[in-house]
Amino acid sequence: MNAVPRFIAIALLAGVSIASTAVALPGDPPVAPLSPADGATVPTDPGGIPITYACPIYGRYVDFLTGIAVLGYAKDYTATVAGDPSTRADGKLARPIRTSSVVPIGAEPGTCSTTLGGPNDFEDARPHRAPGVYFWQVSRSCSDCASGDEIGPVWRVTVRLGTKLILRAPKVAFVGFPALVTVKITGGIAAAEAIKVERQVGTKWQEVAATSRVGDIAAEETSARVRLPRGTHRLRASVTQGTDTVTSQEVVMTVRTPSRRAAAGPAKGNYRDPKRPSLRFSVTDADVLKDFHSSVTLTCPSIGGVPDIRPGLIDLPPVPIGPDGQFVTRTSPTESISAWLQGRRNGKLVTGYASLRVGSCSGDLRFTARRV
Repeated sequence: MNAVPRFIAIALLAGVSIASTAVALPGDPPVAPLSPADGATVPTDPGGIPITYACPIYGRYVDFLTGIAVLGYAKDYTATVAGDPSTRADGKLARPIRTSSVVPIGAEPGTCSTTLGGPNDFEDARPHRAPGVYFWQVSRSCSDCASGDEIGPVWRVTVRLGTKLILRAPKVAFVGFPALVTVKITGGIAAAEAIKVERQVGTKWQEVAATSRVGDIAAEETSARVRLPRGTHRLRASVTQGTDTVTSQEVVMTVRTPSRRAAAGPAKGNYRDPKRPSLRFSVTDADVLKDFHSSVTLTCPSIGGVPDIRPGLIDLPPVPIGPDGQFVTRTSPTESISAWLQGRRNGKLVTGYASLRVGSCSGDLRFTARRV
């Protein structure tokens, strides 16, 4: 690094004029992005899309009195991302949506990393969440430069939805009873979205149900209720984010008319789960599950790193039990409150799953209840 100040000092003594331009001082390497490569395509990432670039020590400016270059370090570099490639007169991206500082990579001296977007960003500053085309560049502080910064080149990156969906549905369902379908998600959904369940009608696909909103996840499984007319139906799941739409494989489900509505018979009565004293419900002679009640523990976003745990209650309206013993229901008295119940009755034994969401808090439970 001594070569930089010596050159500048000699230049000053010789009366040579050093122009104030957005370029490196003599002897310094230029601003250089490294990865992802210009024009690369990367998947969405709930944690932010990692980028790296060179961040060597450089000369920020020349001290007028001593002729010595004042050095710049990793902290003096900045990464910027924008939704379009237009630049200002000095070469900086004109409409940035996010600017971030850098973190040196200890194992690679002179190389730094940061992310395009991250889990704590605001909605409009999340390039990692919405598929599309983005542009990024690196700059570093430079007092001898006209704009106050030394500007690197603009690189293009295409963000594509990295999600995969797997739809599971029963092969047989019954007219008048909702069928439970589940969607397994891998690769994450970067923004809170409801996944659609669609039925093929001719050459088009028609939405018949939607799951609860999910997001910022690496892997998840969510469910929906599907109520269809008699016949054979081809189903798929789909989710759209930004410019991308991802669909699952197609599955076939046949909906039949029940031969008769069977009575609950010996299964009629009150039910309890010995491991969950608060959980109770009853099964009527018409094979309807009613008066479901249970306490549940709700987990809310932490406050200052301290978990926020609250009590909740699940109370649900009657739900008919299907000819195959399955039942599923969802209720949402307000936009911010929803409850879900699904399960199966096998004789006098009922197993199931229940969940409750209140605003940003949620909780669930599994139960095995017997007639008492």
